[in-house]
Amino acid sequence: MFSMNEIMRDLIQKNGKRGNPDDVEWIVQQVISGSKLIRDCVVFDYEGDLKEENINFGRIMKFVGDWTGFEVFYNELRYEKTELPYNQYLNLVAKLVDALEEKYDRKFVIYLSNTNDGFIDLRYHSYRESEGLWLDENLDVYDNPVLCWR
Repeated sequence: MFSMNEIMRDLIQKNGKRGNPDDVEWIVQQVISGSKLIRDCVVFDYEGDLKEENINFGRIMKFVGDWTGFEVFYNELRYEKTELPYNQYLNLVAKLVDALEEKYDRKFVIYLSNTNDGFIDLRYHSYRESEGLWLDENLDVYDNPVLCWR
């Protein structure tokens, strides 16, 4: 199931130029190959050297509040807007959630948003019923285009 705010809906409808699905596959493979389990959380390891014993969980939890926040803290990937056409946004989040759920055997939530500085912001987290979603369910409260797949 996906939802998006009105700003994202307008952006996709008005800018539906044809995109290359290979760009989607490249991003999905990057996320899947760069993700790993740490304390039962799926996190993206940018440098490939992230170790659980080096993470100050107490300090991080003061800032992020829960395990969903912890995952979103680590799982922020940024792409230039030119790297992914608007009409490929839904394709990307659908393929990414399928790949993550297959690899880790759990439910995931994917967020895709456009920033004011020319980037696409991709974030994801495991879905924990006790913690819920990272963003407000009413995506129209956000000023940037936002898409959520859960």
